[in-house]
Amino acid sequence: FGDVPYFEGSRGMGNIIYPKYDKQELIYRDMLDQLKAAIDVLKSADPSMGYAGADPVYDNNLAKWSDFANSMRLRLAMRARFADPTGSASVIAECMAEPFLENNDGNFGLKYQESENPELYNPWYDVRKHANWKMSDKFVEWLKGSNDPRLRIFVDTTKTGEYKGFINGLSDLEQSKYQWEDYSNPKPALYAKDMSQNVMCASEVWFLRAEAALFNLGPGDANQLYQEGIRKNMLLWKVPADEISEYLSAEPEATLNGTDENKFRQIATQMWIAFTPNFVEAWSNIRRTGYPVIPQRTDANVYSLGVTNGVLPTRFKYSSSEYRTNRLNVEDAVQQQGPDLIDTPVWWDVREK
Repeated sequence: FGDVPYFEGSRGMGNIIYPKYDKQELIYRDMLDQLKAAIDVLKSADPSMGYAGADPVYDNNLAKWSDFANSMRLRLAMRARFADPTGSASVIAECMAEPFLENNDGNFGLKYQESENPELYNPWYDVRKHANWKMSDKFVEWLKGSNDPRLRIFVDTTKTGEYKGFINGLSDLEQSKYQWEDYSNPKPALYAKDMSQNVMCASEVWFLRAEAALFNLGPGDANQLYQEGIRKNMLLWKVPADEISEYLSAEPEATLNGTDENKFRQIATQMWIAFTPNFVEAWSNIRRTGYPVIPQRTDANVYSLGVTNGVLPTRFKYSSSEYRTNRLNVEDAVQQQGPDLIDTPVWWDVREK
């Protein structure tokens, strides 16, 4: 959304019925400070003072909580680095001095199970059951073109044995001209009942560290960090070790090459793949980095151009309920950050695309 109620949000019991909207940069600074304070507490806390059996993520392992908090702090600092280069660089340096989430057994997310009880299984299972969605042409073609072994894990073949994604952004009329069943479904791995919903995975952290190393914001060899990110994500999806090694040694996209801008594109594109199926996070990373490039759709006879004239949306609009219940503060926020439209960039989305 951009600016949101934060410091006064959820303070109804304190008689704050109409919370003001806070600037995004102030929210980011506070989240970074809160995470730093949490890490300090976690490093010295006594796990026996916790509630046994009440932590469904890390089972009261405070070291893993601290690793996750530092990894999330790195994500926020990297996200803001184009909007606040100096402040972000300082936080990134602090993050590099603390342990990170490094392996898939530390991935942060909700764990689900094979069950008939919808409270216990992955909600994507029901989404898929009620919506016959197809895999994206852009996503499928990228995996095919880079010989990525995750293709067969994410994407089902058509009845003719092809991997064939559906074209993004077609108008309703144009879409009606295509036979829906001729295009690839998602593989069950993407909506299995027992699939965890990960908020943050080790692979993302390795890619962020690679990006930091590339631009002299952190230590390490950018290519080694990059390849470790690929390895961790492929291991998460159970790609055999020999296939991972073959991919890393033979596929040009698996080794950083060319200019720093091309290397940045490679890192950002691998993050886009690794976020699957965390699609909101993938969208955020595209907005932040500009990669993979999403060209403007220009042919109104083929595509639905929408209110952005075919440009990728950059934010959500505020809800009508906010206008009904907190109008003055919503309008103040709009005055500060720009029109309440889906193509008004948020604070950190400043990189030239």
